[in-house]
Parts: sequence; structure tokens; C-alpha cells
Amino acid sequence: MKLQYAAISLRGTHHEANEDRALVGMRSLPPESDAVVCGEDEASRAFIVFDGVGGHGGGAQAAGAALAGFSLACAQAGLQPGNAMRTPPSAQQQGKPMEESESTPHADRRLSPEDECGYANARESRAFASGKCDPAAPAEEERASEQETEWLGGLACALRAANDIVLEARHRGERIGFCAAAGVAFDEQGRAHTFHSGDVRAYRYRAPYAMRLTHDHSLAEQWRDEHPGHPVPDDIAHTITRSLGHPIPSAHINDRAWPFDLANPMPIANGDIYAVCSDGIWEYIEEEDLEQALDGVASPAGLADALSAIAIEARERGSYDDATIIAVRVAEQCDE
Repeated sequence: MKLQYAAISLRGTHHEANEDRALVGMRSLPPESDAVVCGEDEASRAFIVFDGVGGHGGGAQAAGAALAGFSLACAQAGLQPGNAMRTPPSAQQQGKPMEESESTPHADRRLSPEDECGYANARESRAFASGKCDPAAPAEEERASEQETEWLGGLACALRAANDIVLEARHRGERIGFCAAAGVAFDEQGRAHTFHSGDVRAYRYRAPYAMRLTHDHSLAEQWRDEHPGHPVPDDIAHTITRSLGHPIPSAHINDRAWPFDLANPMPIANGDIYAVCSDGIWEYIEEEDLEQALDGVASPAGLADALSAIAIEARERGSYDDATIIAVRVAEQCDE
């Protein structure tokens, strides 16, 4: 499989530092560069945006820790072409040091008190936090190969490592916040797996249409579901109901209560473009804008130009938050 990618992350206009982090082809995007990066290779399989929730302090630290936990777990699990992912060690075993807290908190991002007991809705996810596939999954998934099962289990464990490393830091009393996250990973069967926690979003562009793939874990999303066509009240506009590092009762630590939704895999096609972005982008950019920007793109440089245009347009429409977007184009599918 050959993937082309590009990414850009801009510091918010009212922020001292960028609290977003991005994993681009198993490499970390420098958060303070404000530059677009792009490339093409056959080894990159995971692309994620982590959006630090700094209203509790240490949003940048939480996002950086989650990125470190996930990327190290993936490397140790063998997220490489032709290799089945192995179950990685826990975040505690990794012993990865946290980065220094880099910024002032977002005053308008917070967790809802209704979810203080944790991730109840995560029980509907199709994967256990332990990395096992849900036994209630459809029969065709139960017939998946051993390699596929190991790959999914490894992905689930890497996601859990991203959460655990933040949780464990909080349990040690470190000054660290929370973070939302979303991403896409590609398996050897030529399928895309999307996952998310909080209000980072994922989209797929298959010409000529862009389609949103995630459903926000937020009070604003609940309001839109229950009151279609009505504006979201300001007091709940930025309240997320799930995140990485949010404390959950100890009785649920090894249960299925975990922060991510892991979607059913989707077959990919040549030319598909998957985009992942923080709310500094999607609050100001519609699906139609993605369609216009990505139409005809067929190279890493084209992706870079498209993302630069999207980020600039978001700024011109009033975005003041950190703004991060990754785009991944399927240039060549896996061999049959």
C-alpha cells in the first residue's frame, strides 16, 4: 500500500503555545512550526490528531504524552507492512517521560460533570480495552483471520496505551490535563479503521463527496442530535463528554469502559483521502469546503496546498483555537 500524506498545525491566535499534537506516518509533527509537511511512503499506517484539553491545565502535556504512548506502543507492536500487530506493553511499562507543560489552559474547554464517572457509552465499542475483539461482533468479523485479529488487538492496545499514560500521570499527581483524539489506521487487508475520543473529527473524501466518519463525544453534539436546526447554547458549545486521561472508577479500569470509539473497518479505494482535524478547523470548515479543496488532488504537494488553503480559510472565518489537520491519500492499494 502506498500512502501520500500532508499535515499542518497552527497555534491559536489567543494562545501562548500550540496544545495540539499530531502523529503523521509514525512521526510527530513539530507543534510550533506552523509549517505544512508532506510525504509519501509504504510504511506509514497510523495518522492521529491529539487536541489538548487545557481548561484543567497541562493540555499540551496530555496531548504529548498520549502521542508518545501510542507511537511507542505501535512501534513495539510492529505496525509495519506485512506484520501483524502484537500486544504492546502497558503505558506504565513503557516508562516514557512526559514532556514539559508548554502552555496556558484553554478556558473554554472542559469535561461535563455528567461524565465524571467515566466512559459509560464506550461499552458500545466493538473492541475491548484489553485489545480483544468484541464477541458480539457480526459473524463475518468472527471469521477474520488470526492475523487480522492480532492487528485489531494491537491497535486497541496502542489506543489504550495512549489513554493509560495520561491516566497514570494524573494518578501520580502530575500537572497534566486531558486530550481529545481521532485518527485513521490502515490494515493489510486494504481497509481503513477510524477511531476517536472527544471532538476531534475524521472525514473521508471519495470524489466528488466528503463524508464525516465520527460522531463527537460532546454536549454540543447531543444538542444537535436532539434539536436539529437549532443553534447550540454557548454554555455547552465546548464541553466534551469523553477524553483521554479522564479518571474512571478503578473497578472499570480493566473493563470495556475506555475512551475510544473504534469504528467498523471500511474498504479503501485508490484516490480516497482521509482527513482528521481538531475543532480549530472543523468548526469553520464544512464538507463542501473539503470537497472543493481536495478535488483533483493526486500528490503530496497537492495535499499540502489543499491543507494550507483549508487552514487559512478557517482563520479568515474566525478560528482562534489551535488548528490541526492531517490528510492521507490512498495512492496505491495493497496487493490482492
